[in-house]
Amino acid sequence: VVCPNVPPNRPMLQATRNAALTLTIRSLRAHTVQRSFSSSSNPSSGCTRTPIDDLFRRVYRSGTRSDGGNPRYERQKLGQPRVVLVVTGGGGQLLSSMLSQSGASSCILEAIIPYSKQSCLDVIQHRSSEDDEPIGFCSEDMAWRLALAARDRAYELEVDLNRWPDVHGVGMTATIVSHYRRRGGYRAHAAGVDARGVGMSYTHDLVKGHRGREGEDLSCALLAARALADSVGVETVPGVEFDGSYGVRLEEEERSNEVGEVALGLERIPVGDTRTEADADADGEAPYILVGGTKICAPKGPLPKEAIVMSCEGFEVKLDAMEAVTKLAHEARVALGREGDGTVGSWAILPAPVLLVAPKPHAPAVLAALSHLENSAVLVMNPHNTHGDNRKSPMNGLISAARAYPAATFVVDYNDSTQQQINDNSPSTRNVGGRYIGTVTVDNSQTLLPHGTGRMVWENGIAYDGGWLHGMYHGVGAKTYSKGGGYSGGWSNEVGEVAVGLERIPVGDTRTEADADADGEAPYILVGGTKICAPKGPLPKEAIVMSCEGLEVKLDAMEAVTELAQEARVALGREGDGTVGSWAILPAPVLVVAPKPHAPAVLAALLNLENAAVLVMNPQNTHGDNCKIPMNGLIAAARAYPTATFVVDYNDTTQQRIDDKSPSTFRIDGRYIGTVTVDNSQTLLPHGAGRMVWENGIAYDGGWLHGMYHGVGRKTYSKGGGYSGGWRLGKRSGLGVSMYGGKWGYDCWEGPFVDDLPDGVGTMTCVEGTTAEFEFCKGEPVTK
Repeated sequence: VVCPNVPPNRPMLQATRNAALTLTIRSLRAHTVQRSFSSSSNPSSGCTRTPIDDLFRRVYRSGTRSDGGNPRYERQKLGQPRVVLVVTGGGGQLLSSMLSQSGASSCILEAIIPYSKQSCLDVIQHRSSEDDEPIGFCSEDMAWRLALAARDRAYELEVDLNRWPDVHGVGMTATIVSHYRRRGGYRAHAAGVDARGVGMSYTHDLVKGHRGREGEDLSCALLAARALADSVGVETVPGVEFDGSYGVRLEEEERSNEVGEVALGLERIPVGDTRTEADADADGEAPYILVGGTKICAPKGPLPKEAIVMSCEGFEVKLDAMEAVTKLAHEARVALGREGDGTVGSWAILPAPVLLVAPKPHAPAVLAALSHLENSAVLVMNPHNTHGDNRKSPMNGLISAARAYPAATFVVDYNDSTQQQINDNSPSTRNVGGRYIGTVTVDNSQTLLPHGTGRMVWENGIAYDGGWLHGMYHGVGAKTYSKGGGYSGGWSNEVGEVAVGLERIPVGDTRTEADADADGEAPYILVGGTKICAPKGPLPKEAIVMSCEGLEVKLDAMEAVTELAQEARVALGREGDGTVGSWAILPAPVLVVAPKPHAPAVLAALLNLENAAVLVMNPQNTHGDNCKIPMNGLIAAARAYPTATFVVDYNDTTQQRIDDKSPSTFRIDGRYIGTVTVDNSQTLLPHGAGRMVWENGIAYDGGWLHGMYHGVGRKTYSKGGGYSGGWRLGKRSGLGVSMYGGKWGYDCWEGPFVDDLPDGVGTMTCVEGTTAEFEFCKGEPVTK
């Protein structure tokens, strides 16, 4: 079984393992060595948990670094490891030992047990991409990937940047004896990694039948303990030795386990494989962080929730002005209520972490200038700079940081120096500098846009504090003017919604999980003949929701919806792998929305569709009979599950239409597969990512925003030609490629687009393959 989208780091050094007979582990020692498997406290395994207990005792009491007398660390030592463990398949006794020794709270940040396949993928999602080659779920490369993900999780949990050099991650994956006989071999893989990205990985190939479940679990725990010991580097105990062969079958002995497997053969002694994290960026070096004079790897996962990211713009050239950026960091903390409580000790609330983005040449000097800013560090992104000198384009690093850490809070200056501006399309904010503190996103033109929640203050005193959507006021917020006045309330795409009327005082209502809808019954699901509550949270990530439109009346035509479901799975690459067993990849779940009267018959008609169920929403129907208005249920489902993938038909039967404002799509039937939203007129609109195909052959595949092309997408025509690139609110915008399909002897033009028109210098490619520079001005050719 392989894990998709996870790249292998390197082949295992099997030749080294074959040659190695013994290994003395420098950092893991035990008071008791037992090689005799006939006399032991655990006869099924032949070894004890003593070495692991000893390891945790010494880890909890370690700590050697000093911070020069900062009172915050009078009761806790810098250098004391901060550890996250990810254990799956086996090794539960590692966690038991971890909790049985006093002092766990001083070192252990979290222990994760991702036992299902999807849970395992969720743990490593920040370290995977669609272009990665697959690796096995039970492999040494997977253990290394889990260790890196665990280390990144430790970064997220540790709010004190001074302790980031002390974070460690441990990953463990295994296949061991179960309640039935497995066909493959039993093996355990473990890895540990530190903040510098350096670590060790181990593999232990287990002989079937030599141990029972408890014994093999202990073998997994021992292997993970070795990986932790190597990463942490605890002090050795004088006079105490621990042989790497501890718990390894080195002599023939008659044994069998609980499922009747008989032990045959010997085991190799696990030999460590030294590994490093080497994900380089465009400049040949991975992003990193300087903290307390130590260089560590930058996390691939989220930063701590209260972390603030800002640029040393203007200070990369004039470092003696760093007092200004220190002052700005203090102001940002106060504005966000993250300045800490000013106390010391283990339970003190520290000021929010501040990461200052700087280019590599200036990073050490910037770090030195930040010595008076508590809980701060320098983040070196080394972005690929297409605009020239990094010092003249300070936003490059901040843009890279925004892409890497989209949930973090950013401090962004909009002015001529940063070469970026933001306004609300009113004359009073146009071409006016200002400062924003909040969450951000990056658009196709490499502009940092407020997105989520934040506060923008322009230099003329105008301010807005509230929700944002791609640089526009959205949600709930307040806009004020320097001379008084303003607006506070709801916003939708910059338009204020005026509040009318009064609100009632909320009165408590005692409930059970039977929150009824308009028809007096809560939404539910029919699956395998069983009626269950519909989930209130998200559906599985790959779930597909569709309506039995037209089949609610004529159920003998359910073959059509079955065929459509299979087509949707294939189009989305979610048809499964056709295998069976615990690790088989199933076809994506399909939920068919049906009204209550027809739900049992629809379920019976779906028997030949694997992994399918019926979703009964019973929405309030203001248009008449549900059977004749099939989109009501789908609309209710879209409101309940906004992240699910929907299959939507736009035609006269569904009484809904979608077009791109062009005559070629106006009132043309079509089908959409992707994520959706519902507007105020109860229309299902493409929103997020998806593909729309009209019956005349026109198609669009890419990003959507409230029914409009937005983001990156590709539109094609039935007779050839089209456009691929950036879109903004339904119009071509940013870099793109206009495809002519051979018209006028041209194949395509690649260049900038403004307001849906080619505008600027680009490259024209002729049908014979030749290229030349070609310029447009507002859609009109300039080059002759």
